[in-house]
Amino acid sequence: MKIKSMRPTICTLTASLVIGLAAQPALAAIELGNGWRLQGWARQYLSFNLEDISETQEDDKYDLSMNRQSLFFDITGPTGPLRWTGRFRFSHEFITDYEDRLEDLTATIPGNHADFKDEYNETDIRELFFDWQVSNRLALRIGRQQVVWGETDFFHATDVIHGFDLRWRKFLVPENEDVRKPLILLNGTFNVPEWDGQLQVVVRPGLDKEEWIGNSIPAFGGRWSNSSSKGFNFVSEEQGGVATYNYGHSEGDTDDAHYGFRWSGIAVIGNEEINYAFNYYHGQGGFYTDPTVTLDFTETANGNPLQFIFPETDTVGGSLSGYIPAIDAVYRLEVAYTPDRPMSTTNLMPVAALGGALQPFQLVEKDTWNLVVGLDTNLRIQNLIGTSNASLLSLQLFDWYIPGVDESDGLVRFDGSGVFDKHNTIATMILSNPFMSDKLNFTVVFLADLTEGGGMFIPSLQYDYGAHWRFKVEADLAFGGDKTDINVGFPPDTGSVFGALRDDDQFLFRITYQF
Repeated sequence: MKIKSMRPTICTLTASLVIGLAAQPALAAIELGNGWRLQGWARQYLSFNLEDISETQEDDKYDLSMNRQSLFFDITGPTGPLRWTGRFRFSHEFITDYEDRLEDLTATIPGNHADFKDEYNETDIRELFFDWQVSNRLALRIGRQQVVWGETDFFHATDVIHGFDLRWRKFLVPENEDVRKPLILLNGTFNVPEWDGQLQVVVRPGLDKEEWIGNSIPAFGGRWSNSSSKGFNFVSEEQGGVATYNYGHSEGDTDDAHYGFRWSGIAVIGNEEINYAFNYYHGQGGFYTDPTVTLDFTETANGNPLQFIFPETDTVGGSLSGYIPAIDAVYRLEVAYTPDRPMSTTNLMPVAALGGALQPFQLVEKDTWNLVVGLDTNLRIQNLIGTSNASLLSLQLFDWYIPGVDESDGLVRFDGSGVFDKHNTIATMILSNPFMSDKLNFTVVFLADLTEGGGMFIPSLQYDYGAHWRFKVEADLAFGGDKTDINVGFPPDTGSVFGALRDDDQFLFRITYQF
């Protein structure tokens, strides 16, 4: 059937697009002997401001905002029936003059000074696990790893197991595996060929560091803090802040076990195949993985009632994907439902511990949905624009849906980008165009907030020089959207996803050497 030849082609192109690479020959790994292999990369990032920000007195336009170096190693090899994988990353930043000015501003509040190097630098065992093929049906992967559910880019519906480290680049890293936070997991897959499917069971025993749970948000005053809050240490994993993290809160204790399963398979309807999956997960990432702010006087963290927590949630979901011959495209559908999701409200509510005094940022529970529709297709426009191969067009529509809610409920959205409405819809378009025998790839990304307005335009150009060198330039240009003036989007009628990126336009240069 045509799907068997068409779908892998589109999926391969989609993966290439998402990680920002044009089609290229595979790079041979370094042989270490006895079946062990080493590969990796060294990378330099430079980014420059394209706008002046309001928080500093100096003119920050065109100033260097990031000078980051990363070294990554991927080592694999066998010991008896086990095959081991170790992935290690070392990252260092030279704090730029611009960031130094922001860091100095965090000391305006005594005892609240942030150290940006502690936020950006890392020596990390990213992943360390072994694979064991127990039988022809049962495979185990045990150790620190990443388990990705779903098929979407940028935003996720059923990808609820892991959080992301957004402190140094927010959500603008196309390689999701570079910012996803791996966890120590017991991951087993049982193949059921009779039903054309497999059952995956995932258990997180709770052995991780507490900061590995949920998203790490850039609310410590650095270059990706929200508009008008740069230079203000609202909350930091490393130094605390005006608020603090509470990883042991009764609504979400990171020492508790997480667990879930996913069944995936192939169904044949007529002459077409449909890939389907359904899943359940109990963890701390349902609906969104950013921490939830709360003012809790009964469970303070180091005496501080203003805290960020990661509520435990139960999420059920599913996905469908298949080929549409009439338009030569692949569709993707995802849905995830998280009932009784604890959320914070900016509305004043009585607090029993304070004799009924009215306070903001109290927790309320809401039933929530994540909905995703996507479409991928090849555009054969070589004769029109001179590409060397078919272009890939990828369209997505994401909706964070909360029935019966509007902005007057004051439900705090994400890390301070305003408040949730009933529907919170973002559309994305990705167009990838290969040139010069696929060595040069020009990609255009559009994001649009269909609820609050605003969006982003992200053009990028990558050139592959030989087997080792990759050069990439990118512009990150936000536009429109309601502005937010402090991290938590208060009062409730202010703020939006892209309004929080006001004055954050950036130009990025990235050079990678692969080995």
